[in-house]
Parts: sequence; structure tokens; C-alpha cells
Amino acid sequence: VSAASAGVASSAVESLLGPPVVAGRDFGTMKVGLLAGWSISLNTSRYVCSNSFAPSLDGFTVVVRSNPPTVSLVVALFRVTPSWQFINFASFIIVSVFVTAHIIWVVERRGNPDQFRPPYFQGMLDSAWCNMVGMSTCGFGDVVPASGLGKAFTFFWFCYGVVSFGVVQGTVNQAISTMTAEAKISGPGALAGFRVGVFGDPRAQSLGLDRTYQFTAATCINMTDCARLLAEDSGVSALLVPYVDFIAYMATGAGRGASACQRGMRAVGLPVLADRLPSARICLFSELLYAARYIVDGVNAQLDSMATDGTMSELEARLRDVLAGGAPSCTTLQFDPGLIGGCIASLLFFAGLGGLRVLYLRRVDAAL
Repeated sequence: VSAASAGVASSAVESLLGPPVVAGRDFGTMKVGLLAGWSISLNTSRYVCSNSFAPSLDGFTVVVRSNPPTVSLVVALFRVTPSWQFINFASFIIVSVFVTAHIIWVVERRGNPDQFRPPYFQGMLDSAWCNMVGMSTCGFGDVVPASGLGKAFTFFWFCYGVVSFGVVQGTVNQAISTMTAEAKISGPGALAGFRVGVFGDPRAQSLGLDRTYQFTAATCINMTDCARLLAEDSGVSALLVPYVDFIAYMATGAGRGASACQRGMRAVGLPVLADRLPSARICLFSELLYAARYIVDGVNAQLDSMATDGTMSELEARLRDVLAGGAPSCTTLQFDPGLIGGCIASLLFFAGLGGLRVLYLRRVDAAL
């Protein structure tokens, strides 16, 4: 049974590994199964299995991106902006600005007509500009309320603006912290709080990995589906998948013949549950059949010999380096020049907005 058919039921495997042939020319022939499926669990009272052929490839391993995104303010903003939470917040702010603009305009248009002009459209432009400048704590001072009621209302509006922009800053800071933590994932113990891709196989689900390591599970069908989740911007920070399936995917799938960086993902940390989920072993029907135990003992003795003389370690090291990638990372966290570009773009935007308003006011004055 190969790793590609790991989803086969254990009962089907047991039916294949039945008792020896008791009739015909093959009388006494024993059936031996080479199981490379971590999800197969046999009845230990009727079947006996050898030790794992590759102990360091057993269990589940954490898979992360080989090229994590650079941690920066610009990247964090691009991550936060499309979220529904940010869209709802921005919509609420825009509505609040125009609602409060009506209040300030009604209060100030009679006693302060020079700065809050009586015509509705022009007055709304002045009031909205006053609200945005004050809310963003820029404080240009070109449009300010003069009445006591207007100043009192503006004071509370400015306090509201400070709190609102603090919420946005906190959201961006959280996104930056998440990106930084993703780049530092080094094993199962660092998965708490993240969204992690896991197999939807019943055997994998029964292990309760999400409860053990305190992460939110995102199920995928197979290794190809999990690799797609990790490659796309789907909110999945890492994968926790069988090491043997990861190796098989890298050897035969999209990762074959590519470098560690080109593959887009790599295994980190030590595998977990290696004692319960062997990657490959042989199994035989052993109920009232001592010959099966003799065969397994012989295989185990040969595996021990290969481990002692270094043959097994050499083969496993070669497989890990060639297929799973050996470099700890393909990129380093560094300062993103986009941060400077984002700041300059923001300054140009506000400067341009202010310039357009000045030009508009000049044209209106010239027309009057």
C-alpha cells in the first residue's frame, strides 16, 4: 500500500494480509505487506509490524513558506484593507464625517460665514474638511469653529477621531505582529493562534492536532490541496501534514527538480507523533502464526544494523536535503523601502487635496 493510497480503509488492508494460503500449489505461502501509509492502523492482536524503515521521516511535520513576505507597514496595510472589518470601519467613519459635518455647518454658518459658507454644497465642503483635518490630528487651522457650541462639539469629535485612528493603528500593528510571528514559526509549538492547514482524513482528524497545539484548522484533501492553500493568500500561515506525504509531494509533484526557494515551502522543526505514525513498515498476519514474528524480528535486526553502520542516517539525510530543502530561509526580514514610498504617497495625497481646495476657493472668490 503506497503513500498515494493512504486513504484506503484499514479493513481493506487487513483483508489483503490474511492468513497463509492453505490449499493449492501455494500452500503455506505467507502474505507480507509493505505499508507506506501513515493512516493505516491494523489490529495488533492479529497483525505484527516491523519498526519504521525511516524513523526520522515518521509523524507530522510543520511546513511553512520558503519566501515569507517582507514585514513592513505597506504590506500590512494591503493585508488589512480588503478585510470586512476594515471596510465596515471605513464606511462608518465616512458616514460619521458627513453627519457631523451637517451639525457643525448648522451651528457655524450664521456666526462664522467666512469659514463655513451658507450655501449648502460649499458649507458641507468646509465642514467635512474641518472634520477630516481635525480627526486625523493634522490641525491646519484654516477652517475652525468660532462659537462655543461648535468648539465643544469639535472637541468631542477630535477625541473620537483619536480613538478611531488608534483602532486602525492597532489593527495594522496586529497585522505586522502576525506577519512577524509567521516568519518565526519553527515547529508545532509555535502554531498557537494561527490558521493551519491539516488533512481532512478521518485518521488525521482523530488525532486532534488543532486542540493539542491550539490553532484553527483549515482542512485540505491532500498535499496538493494543502500546498495550494499555503501558496494563496487564504489566511493559512503554515501546514501540519504527514512528513512522508510532504516528501512524496516534493519528489513527484510541483517541487521536483526545483530548489528549496523555488518550491515555495519547506519543513521546519522536528516531526511530532513519530512513535504513532510510521512512514513505512512491513506487516504480516500473526494470529497463532509465530513465523510472522520471526520474519519481523529479522527485518528489525537488519534495520538496527543499517542504523548502527550509518547507512540509514546517510539515506535519510540525503532524502531530506534533496527533497525537503535544507536552508533555514530563502529570505531575511529587512526594512522595506515601500514604507518610505507609502509615507511620501500619503503626504502627496493630502497636499494635493489641500491644494485642490485652495484652488476651488480662489475660483469661487473670483466668481463672486
